[in-house]
Amino acid sequence: MKEIKTLTNHRRSDEISTGTERKKFQSVTRIFLTSNKSRDIICPHCGNKLSFEVEIEWMGPDAFLCGTCDNLLHMSLIHRALRDLGVE
Repeated sequence: MKEIKTLTNHRRSDEISTGTERKKFQSVTRIFLTSNKSRDIICPHCGNKLSFEVEIEWMGPDAFLCGTCDNLLHMSLIHRALRDLGVE
């Protein structure tokens, strides 16, 4: 057992794993694009389904344009789909 100091200066005992097991990398983008959820996202402005397979024009780190009505959409639409897929 090793003692760990937390950010609030409390100490607690915890076991630290010394194993060297490797986890396989999973691309969140690939999980999203290959799921049915990526084809079920509807633009809240025009009501059309968004097509991530054709082209999405990104307007910043957390916004993109609807390919049909050119309204700015927030990344939260994709976050919701990822949560539904169990990816957090």
